[in-house]
Amino acid sequence: MTDHSSPEDGGATPPAVAASSDSQLIERCKQGDSPAFAELWKRHAAAGRTVARSFTSSLDPDDLVSESFTRIYQLLQKGRGPTAAFRPYLFTTIRNTASSWGRARRETSIDTLESFEDPSSSEDAGLLALDRGLTATAFRTLPTRWQEVLWYSEVESMTPAQIAPLLGMSANGVAALSYRAREGLRQAWIGAHLNAVSADDDCRWSIERLGTYTRGSLSPRDTTRLEKHLDDCARCTIAASEARDVGSRLALVLLPLTAGIGGAAAYAHWLQTGGPASQLAVGAMPASITAGGIAAGGTAVGSSTNSSGSVSGMTVAGIVGVVAVAAGVVAAVALGPTLFAQHPAPPSTVADGSLPTPDASPDGSPDESIAAPTPQPSTIPVPLPPEPELVEVDTPAPAAPPQPSASPTPSTPPVVPSAPAAPSVDGVDTGNSTLFPIVSGTADPGARVELTIAGVGRAATAPVTATADARTGAWSATITRGSDGAELGEGTHAVTARQLSAGIASSPSPATTFTLAAPPTLTTPLAGSEHREDELPALEFTGSPGAAIEFSVDGGSGWVGAVLDSEGLGVAAAPELSPGAATISLRHVGTGGRHGPASATSFTVTPEPERPAAPRFSVDTSGGRYFPIIAGNDAMPGAGIDVLVDGISTARATAGADGHWSVTVTGLAANTPYGVSVTQHTGGLSSAPEASAVEEFTLVPPEIVSPSDGAGIPLATDVVLLARGLPGAGFVVALSTSKSGVPFATDTRSVTLDAAGASTTNFDYRDRNYWDAGTLSVHYSDGTRGGPAASISLVRAP
Repeated sequence: MTDHSSPEDGGATPPAVAASSDSQLIERCKQGDSPAFAELWKRHAAAGRTVARSFTSSLDPDDLVSESFTRIYQLLQKGRGPTAAFRPYLFTTIRNTASSWGRARRETSIDTLESFEDPSSSEDAGLLALDRGLTATAFRTLPTRWQEVLWYSEVESMTPAQIAPLLGMSANGVAALSYRAREGLRQAWIGAHLNAVSADDDCRWSIERLGTYTRGSLSPRDTTRLEKHLDDCARCTIAASEARDVGSRLALVLLPLTAGIGGAAAYAHWLQTGGPASQLAVGAMPASITAGGIAAGGTAVGSSTNSSGSVSGMTVAGIVGVVAVAAGVVAAVALGPTLFAQHPAPPSTVADGSLPTPDASPDGSPDESIAAPTPQPSTIPVPLPPEPELVEVDTPAPAAPPQPSASPTPSTPPVVPSAPAAPSVDGVDTGNSTLFPIVSGTADPGARVELTIAGVGRAATAPVTATADARTGAWSATITRGSDGAELGEGTHAVTARQLSAGIASSPSPATTFTLAAPPTLTTPLAGSEHREDELPALEFTGSPGAAIEFSVDGGSGWVGAVLDSEGLGVAAAPELSPGAATISLRHVGTGGRHGPASATSFTVTPEPERPAAPRFSVDTSGGRYFPIIAGNDAMPGAGIDVLVDGISTARATAGADGHWSVTVTGLAANTPYGVSVTQHTGGLSSAPEASAVEEFTLVPPEIVSPSDGAGIPLATDVVLLARGLPGAGFVVALSTSKSGVPFATDTRSVTLDAAGASTTNFDYRDRNYWDAGTLSVHYSDGTRGGPAASISLVRAP
């Protein structure tokens, strides 16, 4: 059973702390939770002590580890420090601390200058080359969670069960995350490789598909092409091999970068000999680490205060051997499966909480350097930043060489500054609960203010910082997102503030609550609905009455504004959308670029179906004499045919099984030009009218030469018609009479034009006084077809 006793009060560690992941413990530490930092000590101090031993032959490695932990603790108290994997951060801090102590103690005589090595062959030069390598470049592009699991699984070869408590996950979850992270590393390495080399089109095509090829998911055709290229290209063949094995090189690259070459060699040996990489209960954490964690200055060197010499690997003489050490660690890490094989379960701690002492060193003799450490008094120095940037600490250099038998001399505890008062939160402006909050208040002039918001069912946000005015102390900040990166949602939230003055954090202010209303929502189209791209409905939405809103498509940056009416309703024309999934986001907006949380509604846009082709057709007017017969024979069987004259639907037909159709259009005027187009309809789709051909025609009736229009016919004279037209064509003559506006009779006769195209027709109406007005008309006719008529008016003369 794991011992969770507190290093400060001897009590049990709270279960919530013991069950937290490293990242959760880090966040707890930033809120001032000392038991959380004690849990980090239990999990990682043993590993750090192994790395510390590789840096020193004279300084106590326990002091080096304690100093590194205190630096990290002070950083966390200021809201800085590690954000993800704690162990590699600890290794880098130990290396930097050892380096700073070594510089403070270094004394070099002129006689030793000849022993300085070429800087290009130093450990720093080797680490710089590793840091610039493709594997390190690819690793840095991965999400933090993936970097954590790859460190523990690939660098330290821990099992999913051992990693699970460090990440706050189940073993199965760790296994799945490891798989995704390894695949992500492979893809990132391929991307880094593409950026690092200048490849021709075929090489670039091949390298881009190495990840899919390695997984066996490449199509057969692309596989054949890729393998043919690999047969001919040595560079891409090497890249393919490296892409498969990129994960196994992480230990070779990352351990030296974090722990230094000497530290990497020592840590690799520790793992190979069964070092407890996942041990959760090591020596008790010195109380001075957290007790003095809020103080600035001081030292935690413990027994090293009276030690002599310099940090191993940092002396002038020691630098000469760096290349040999580098070669050793490269060889050690390159052992691969042998070095990083699965290890037995870590040994349990002894009853007093100290680390168990190994039976013997590798050469068979007891190893005095790894005996259980004796806690040393320590105070908190100025912390280091996360990466290799080094913050010098005012650590007093030893006044005299150390004596092996000297006992550690505790340093004098510094004066602990008093914490400032909590800042005030004077107001939270949410624009009537529709906009992200602007929180404002007052603090000590020039102080840094940290705001934290927690909502129902949500974790607290990562602190948002503001700087108080140097004269008035006024401050304000806008908070839009939670710690998971997602926007603040609707509901009630509570905001607290604390200020940091001279590096000392105040207690949190009383919580101030505020409410965010639901964002506007899309009501049309409905979520999950489908719409053809040529039939998209208008966008309809609802929200706060009279509010200004804006919407965007698929998360784009082009937001379009609208205003809701008094009932909270709005409408906007649908934007052009390509086939596929579409998402419309809506949010309330205010002045000065402010906005609130957004809603998102997704639906599907389907492609416009392919329209049928416009049918071909012909127009028969027999030279303009008869009303047109419009016909075709290539329509889709059963399709509806629509005949358009001058763009107006005039006649309809249905295509037969053989695609044939025909229609006669009547009622057209004479001597007027017309244009005919045709569309067909089938399966709810129509051919485009503009795709149809247009046939033009004009209908011309026979010409009435005499009598003239409106002529008077004397009572004693017959009605004689003289007409001209197409020679030999038949036409119909009709004389309709009336008396006092009452129709009387119609006399119709069929006539044929002679070879000259002329015809005379006599109506024997002499001395007939039963009509006083009439209409004389002529039109072509072959007995079955007819055309438009030409006509004149007649009156009976006295």
